Amino acid sequence: MLDRIIQITITLYSLLLCPLFFGLLCRQFCGRKQDSFRWIYATGYLFLFALFEVLSVPMLNKGYGIGQISTVWYGVTLGVTVLAVLLSLKDLLGILKGWGETLKKTFTCREERPWLLLYGVFAILMIASVFFLTASADDATVEILRTNFDTGTLYQFHPYSQTPYGGTALEKAYAPTELFYAVVIEKTGMDVFRFVEFVIPVFYLPLFFSVFRMLAEVLFTGAGEADLMYGKNGEIAKDDGVPSTKQVKNKERNKQFFLVAVLVFYTAIMFLQRDGAAQVFRNIWMDRTLLCNVAMPFLLYAVLTLLQSRAKKETASAIVLIIIAAFAAQYTFRYGLILSLVMIVPAVVLCLVRSIRGKKAGQGKSRDELSPNDLEKGGEVDDA
Repeated sequence: MLDRIIQITITLYSLLLCPLFFGLLCRQFCGRKQDSFRWIYATGYLFLFALFEVLSVPMLNKGYGIGQISTVWYGVTLGVTVLAVLLSLKDLLGILKGWGETLKKTFTCREERPWLLLYGVFAILMIASVFFLTASADDATVEILRTNFDTGTLYQFHPYSQTPYGGTALEKAYAPTELFYAVVIEKTGMDVFRFVEFVIPVFYLPLFFSVFRMLAEVLFTGAGEADLMYGKNGEIAKDDGVPSTKQVKNKERNKQFFLVAVLVFYTAIMFLQRDGAAQVFRNIWMDRTLLCNVAMPFLLYAVLTLLQSRAKKETASAIVLIIIAAFAAQYTFRYGLILSLVMIVPAVVLCLVRSIRGKKAGQGKSRDELSPNDLEKGGEVDDA
C-alpha cells in the first residue's frame, strides 16, 4: 500500500505538478501575464522537455546511467519548483481562484455549453485511448525502455534483436525522448508497459489539446489584437468602443470549429495501425507524435504570437516561447532545432522587415497615438 502511494505521488509530481510549476515560472519571465490553465500547463510541459534535453544529452553522451541522470533531474526540478513557488506565491491564490471560476462558468453559463460539449468529446476520446486502443505497429517505446533497463545501458542495443550498436544510437544521442520516461520509472518502480500505455496518455493528451486550444486563440483572436479589440471587461469592442456580442460569438465559434476539426481528423485516423506520427490517440508518447502534434504546433503558436506582437514585452515573451519550443522539438527529434529554424527564420525576417518599415511611423508613440496603418506597418508600442 505504501509503495503504491509513493508511486502515485512521484508520478503526479513528475507529470502534473512539475509542468504546472514550470509553467508558473515561464509566466513570471514572459512579458504578458498568462493565467489560463492551458497556457501554464502547455508552456510548462514544453519548458520541461527543453530543460530535460539540455540537462540529459551531455550526461547521456558521457556515459551516465539512468540512476545518475534521474537523481540530477529530480534535484533540478525541485529547485525549479521552489523558485516558481517563491516567485508566484502572491499570485498563486488568484490563479487558482480564476481556474475555479472558469470551471464553474463552463458548467453553468449557457454560452459555454459548446465548450462543455467539446471537452466531453475529448474526454471520451481520451478514455478510449487509455483503455481500448493499442499502440501502432511502428511504436517501439516499451521495447526500448525494457532493453535499457535489462542491459543497464542507454540506447546501446537494438530493442528487438538485442544487437549492440557499438555506442549510443545516433538517432537518440541528441533526442532522448524515452529517457525521460526511464527517469520517472526508475523512481517509481512502475511497470514499463503500464506506465507508457496507461499513465502517460492521461497527462499528454490534455497537453496536446491545450496546445491546439492555444493555437485556436492566436489564430482567431491574435496576440496584438487582444489588447486593441477588447474592452475593459474583456468583451471584443467595435471601433467606437461598444462591445459587440456578434463579434464575440463569431470568434468563439471559429475557435470551436477549429478544435472540432482537429478532433475529427485525429479520430478518423485513430484506427490506422501504422504512421505513428499521426496517432495521437494511439501513441501520444512517441517521439515523432510529440514532435508533429505538440512541439511544432506550439512553435507555430509562438511564431504567430511574435508576428502579431506590438509591444516590446510581447515580443520578448514570444521569443522566450520560441526558444523553449525549439529545444522541445530537439528533445523529440535529432534534427528538431534545424526543423524549427524553417519556421523561425521566415518569421524573424518578416519581423525585421516590419520593424524597418514602421520605424518612422510608430517609433516612440503610445498605443493610443498609433493609427491602424501604423500598426500594420509594424509600429512598436513602448511598454511604458
